[in-house]
Amino acid sequence: MNITIVGGGTAGWITALYVNQTFPEYKITLIESKEIGILGAGEASTPHLTNFLDFVKIPVSDLIKYTNATVKTTAKFTGWSKNYNEYFYHPFEYIKKDFSEQDGYFNFEGLVDTNLFHLYSYANDISMDEYCFINKICNKNHVPFLKTNNFTNVNPLLNYQQLGGWSLNFDAKLLADYFSNIAQNRGVQRIEGKVKHISLNLDGEITSLLLEDNQFVNSDFVFDCTGFARLIIGKKYLSKWISYKEYLPTNKALPFFLDNKKTKEIPPYIEAIAMDYGWMWKTPLQNRYGCGYVFDSNYISVDEAKQEVENLLGFEVFPPKTFSFEPGTYEKIWIKNCLAVGLSAGFIEPLEATSIMQTLLNLQRFFSNKHDILTKNNYIRDNFNLYNKVTSYSIVEYVYWHYVTNKENTLFWKNFTKNNKIPDLIENILNIIQERILCQTDLVLHKSSYFYIEDFLYVLFGHKLIDKNLLKKYENEIKYIADKHKNIITLQNTQLTTSHNVFLNHLKNT
Repeated sequence: MNITIVGGGTAGWITALYVNQTFPEYKITLIESKEIGILGAGEASTPHLTNFLDFVKIPVSDLIKYTNATVKTTAKFTGWSKNYNEYFYHPFEYIKKDFSEQDGYFNFEGLVDTNLFHLYSYANDISMDEYCFINKICNKNHVPFLKTNNFTNVNPLLNYQQLGGWSLNFDAKLLADYFSNIAQNRGVQRIEGKVKHISLNLDGEITSLLLEDNQFVNSDFVFDCTGFARLIIGKKYLSKWISYKEYLPTNKALPFFLDNKKTKEIPPYIEAIAMDYGWMWKTPLQNRYGCGYVFDSNYISVDEAKQEVENLLGFEVFPPKTFSFEPGTYEKIWIKNCLAVGLSAGFIEPLEATSIMQTLLNLQRFFSNKHDILTKNNYIRDNFNLYNKVTSYSIVEYVYWHYVTNKENTLFWKNFTKNNKIPDLIENILNIIQERILCQTDLVLHKSSYFYIEDFLYVLFGHKLIDKNLLKKYENEIKYIADKHKNIITLQNTQLTTSHNVFLNHLKNT
């Protein structure tokens, strides 16, 4: 088998490593051009990335060493309500129903239903920071790891007991270079060049790629990782584009970098700061912050967006470029013997770092039966394409949910649900919370079960969308929480966790 990956960057080299791990006996070729470069805007991820690193046997400590990576345990949402100084966290915290005090820490979801704890904190005007383990350690710039006595120089991460969900932030260009070196050392062939022509057989399958230097690359299967160029699935196979711009209006991003030399403690979270016409991401790395303003260009120009950022920060920024996007996905991202991966398959928007997440989900599903790479069965391809559409739309629903807020300082926020179509699930949620609190089945019934109820609740209570009069229905449950809350969390659990700076330095220097 000759497997070809067109395009490098994060998506291309992740795909190369995934294919190499699955098919070490196949010839794998990646074609990329330094002239084209990579977008390099996305520098945050979800726990799917650390799972991927385990799968391809890459030590997290090496990634931290060579890509200026930091730990990400949560996203902090600042100013997404009327009160600009308010914030809430959306942590990578998993429900653990069967723990005891001997576990060494307390997870607020463990003893009682998550809804009830949200209700208790909301009813009593108490921040969730008091009860959520990840929130509490984030406010101390700690990470959810407890140092143990299992010291090893082979994998320094084994020196720690993991106490909660986590992922990584990274320098996108350094990550691509790092993955490239590993993949090439494992046998992946890299060719510098640009594709000039794509040859198809009578069945419409790709047989070879002609490069600008007239070199031919024979292919049995091709991965389209050409980013926003969408060279093969979009321009060659002309797959139908499914646009989500009627739901999500942000369409431009203005990335820039900030110095972090004055930052004594690196925060273990990214920050999403609400702006007048969108939001700004702030991703901490070891040597800088990667930032960007995602906005609706129907309201402001690029220059006005830059000025708004500078007014917030108090100094000038120097964006290297801007990029435009339309939220959407292709109806078919797997056509014949070609699969689009990453931005070439589609893009929703940067909120919640769902792009790399979906890349990894699609690769995991594609290789769940590795023999599918040889299939000519349309039903298998159709089922995969349906999976991508359903996942994409569930991301649209969840991202939209973040914009449903009481913020009214500009028309962008005040009229968001009036100007932009409301997904059925979100409309259903808004109706349900007039009478009761959400439950998981409310999501499953709308085929949006990819995200958990906790994901929606953090936003729901963070935006204060629940009428406090509704809480009278839950007086008994709230009293139960009040009686139990003193046993939920102790100072000890955060004192035992590790400083983010100490953790990074240990993994880098071991």
